[in-house]
Formats: sequence, structure tokens, C-alpha cells
Amino acid sequence: VERDIKRRTESRKQEALQTAKFVEVAASRAQSWEAPRIISGDLNTSYGTLEISVLEDCGYTSASRASQIKADFTTWDPANPQVALQLKAGPARQSTRGHLHGLLEAASLEDPEQLDHIFFKIA
Repeated sequence: VERDIKRRTESRKQEALQTAKFVEVAASRAQSWEAPRIISGDLNTSYGTLEISVLEDCGYTSASRASQIKADFTTWDPANPQVALQLKAGPARQSTRGHLHGLLEAASLEDPEQLDHIFFKIA
């Protein structure tokens, strides 16, 4: 189990690093190299994970963490009717997941989290 966790964690860290590199390449092809870089989307991860640390180590700042506005940035909440519908429908691709992955997902579904993120980096 530990080896599987380590392998999957390394894979997620590599995905984050490749995303940051892609943004730099795309920005280098823009007319203005001084344009800010933005990574945004449903990253399916929360703060405190190693893949978020990779983005921060590459110079990216979380827009929600940097915000002076006191707001709830939760994007996955079982109390939300849309999330409740997804939970009722059952886990997607359950047959393709390993046992450990299924257990981790089931545990994470019960807690409100911010899984959608916006990161920025000033050139």
C-alpha cells in the first residue's frame, strides 16, 4: 500500500510540474512575455498536498489564499444539491479504480473541500 501511495503521489507531482512548464512555454510564445501566468481548473486536490506544493515552488500563488475577502471557496460540498446528485449517482469508473483509490475517494467525498483552484504568477 505504501509503495502504491508513493507511486501515485509522484505521478501527481509530475503532472503539476508538467502543467507549470506548459504554462511557461505558452507564455513564452505570447506577444507580451510580461503577461501573468494563470493555472485554473478542477485540480481534484486540496491544500497541503504535494502537487499544490510543486505549483507553489514554481512561483504560483493561490488566488483564494491571497484574497483579502473572507469567503468560502469550497467547491466540493455534500450539502450542495449538485454534489448530492453526483454522490447519489455513485462513484464514476468504479471498476477501473484500485481498492486503495476507492477507499481514499470515499473518505474524501464526505468533507467539504476546495478542489477547483486558480493560481497566478506575475512575470
